[in-house]
Amino acid sequence: MVEKHLRKTDALDTLLSLINHVEYSLKKLEIKEEVRSNIEELNNLLNELRKEVLETNRVGGFRVYKSILTLIAKLTDLANSIASLDEVSIEKFIEKINSFKEEVTNFKNALKRTKTTLKIYRKFSTFSYIILAALTLLNIAIVDVEELLRVNGVLATIFILVSIVSFTAVILALNILQTKPKFIPAASFTVMVLAPYSIMLSYTITSLSNKYAYMLMFLQILGALALILGISSFLVSIGILVNTTLPKIQAEISIREVEKVKMEKVFKLEGKDKELYEKLIEKYNEIFSTYGAEMLRYEIDSLILSGLSLSEALRRIADRLNIHEETKTTEASGESDVNSG
Repeated sequence: MVEKHLRKTDALDTLLSLINHVEYSLKKLEIKEEVRSNIEELNNLLNELRKEVLETNRVGGFRVYKSILTLIAKLTDLANSIASLDEVSIEKFIEKINSFKEEVTNFKNALKRTKTTLKIYRKFSTFSYIILAALTLLNIAIVDVEELLRVNGVLATIFILVSIVSFTAVILALNILQTKPKFIPAASFTVMVLAPYSIMLSYTITSLSNKYAYMLMFLQILGALALILGISSFLVSIGILVNTTLPKIQAEISIREVEKVKMEKVFKLEGKDKELYEKLIEKYNEIFSTYGAEMLRYEIDSLILSGLSLSEALRRIADRLNIHEETKTTEASGESDVNSG
């Protein structure tokens, strides 16, 4: 049943959601004096981690992703420990906070290393594009376009158009490099093809006329240099894409498990109340998908504030949804009641 509600999401989004869940659990927790300082340290770590995540939403790669997965596992474990702090020894709880602290440091180091790598890649790409733009302009400048048009008008026209498009592509690639890293491989591939091709065309046309025979060697050198820079910038662009992208992960299980633990801690769910809550959360997840737990929690809170006990609140909601009936008609009427409420 849980599988139906799984969703893929960015790893950073999942991490932020778990940070919010753990912070909520800490606010609801009756803090014992002996762990007060540790709880404060944990809150500070969560704030620090959130700040790092929000400031590095354009950094990805394997190192960062691996660290995020570890953080997700540790945050889920912390949430479980918070929910059962009465049963978990203080020493074990502090040990988990220290382990989490260590992983936050690892995460920051992974971000720092990846940022350094990206900085080097961007500098190399910028240098390559500037050189390619210069080569394209130099190629146009040294070739007598009028003579080329006289020798072969069609090829000369193609050469002019390709050269203009090539130069424009280099300028666009420079812009994409700074603004839209995920599109840089496509932009770099276009530059890699067009820049050498424009020089190759000028070489082809020049070779048709003995008048420019002395330029052939120079054009060959320009073409080879453009090809090397084009291929290198394309390979580096793939590295930029990898280091700015995070894979999407199946996140709903981790988040939902934290929600479930949080509800059991806050409302002291036991016995039949716990069974009824699990039926209700399943129904609310069918209706509201990822917002099911939040909607149910809101309704329970409202009923308790109106004077009902937890058991009465759960049964009031179950009665309204006809939760004990199994027919499709009943389920449909239950969905209608919730949506209208």
